[in-house]
Amino acid sequence: MNRVLFHDNFLPDAMAQDFRTAGVNAHYPPEGVRHEGTTYPGMSLTLDSDFERDMAPYIAAAAGAEEVAFAASFFRCMLAGQDTGNGHDFRAHYDSDFGTHAFVLYLSEPGTEVGGTAFWKHKALGDIAINESNQEQLSEDLTRREAWRAESFVGMRYNRAALFPANRIHSAYPQEGWGDKPAQARLIWATFVSFR
Repeated sequence: MNRVLFHDNFLPDAMAQDFRTAGVNAHYPPEGVRHEGTTYPGMSLTLDSDFERDMAPYIAAAAGAEEVAFAASFFRCMLAGQDTGNGHDFRAHYDSDFGTHAFVLYLSEPGTEVGGTAFWKHKALGDIAINESNQEQLSEDLTRREAWRAESFVGMRYNRAALFPANRIHSAYPQEGWGDKPAQARLIWATFVSFR
C-alpha cells in the first residue's frame, strides 16, 4: 500500500467515543515527551495498551493485511499556544524510522475540527517521500517552507482515519492547536505500524 488512504466513520460510534474520551482524559506531561533529543508537547504514549489491541483488526482491514505490528502509539492533544513545529515556523517530517506506515485517527470534537494532515512535495527534487538517495537533501529542508509545495491533504473530521506510508513527507496543518482544554483541542490518536 503506497498511497494515502482515508476512511470516514472508521470505528463503530461507541468505540470512537471511548477513544475520544480516553484522549481527552489522558495525562499529557507538561514538559512533553522526549525522544532522541526532541521534545513533543501534548503527547501521551499508549504503547502496548488496549488501544493498540482494539485498533489492530481495524487497521489491518484498512490495509488489507493479516497482522499489524505496532512500533509506537500515542494521543496528541494540541491546545491554543502549542504547535507541532518543535520551535520552527514550519516543520514537515517523515516517520519511517518507526514503521512502514503511519496511521492517524482524528478525535477532535465534531464541529471544532480545523485543518488536517498535509502531504508535501519537494520543489527542487519533485520527491514526496524520503529514501536513501534523497534523505540528506530532504532532511535539511524539512523546516524550510519555501522548499515545499502542498501535494495532497486529508481534512480533519471526527472518526476519520488516515493511513499512509511512513516515508511520506507530511505535517499537521495548521501546526497550531486550538481550545483551552483537551475537550476542545486538536486531538488525534496516532501509531506507527508494519504489516505482515
